[in-house]
Amino acid sequence: MNKLNLLWMIPAFFVGFGTFWCFIIKVLSLLAWGRLAGEYLASDPAGLPVQFRIARAKLGVVSYNGVIKAGALPQGLALRVAWLFQVGHPPLLIPWQALAPIRTRKILWTTYYSTTIQVSSGQVDFQFSDPELVQALRSWLRVE
Repeated sequence: MNKLNLLWMIPAFFVGFGTFWCFIIKVLSLLAWGRLAGEYLASDPAGLPVQFRIARAKLGVVSYNGVIKAGALPQGLALRVAWLFQVGHPPLLIPWQALAPIRTRKILWTTYYSTTIQVSSGQVDFQFSDPELVQALRSWLRVE
């Protein structure tokens, strides 16, 4: 392989990989996050504080382990994703009235929490395992 081929293959690989990454992240966003963004898009994303990074989270059928950052505000639950996953995932501000009470479930030594988020087309399940976030949400949501 000559040097000229190698010179264009390296940038082409990075461009191709970046394009493929963005495509996959965008498709995954359409499964649940996109449904929420249609109704609960944050009007001032810079003003949303990040209080918790959720280690284990699932929104609809998509796992967001270590990717979702959350904040509890008087207006509602703020959700955003890490910068590497932002394609198709705009920051959200979900009002408290759209969230169902939090249910607790223990499997072996891990406690999982779940709630549903109401959207006009039905609901989206939100599951996570962050007890600190649950403590912050207790002021606005009932925990069962």
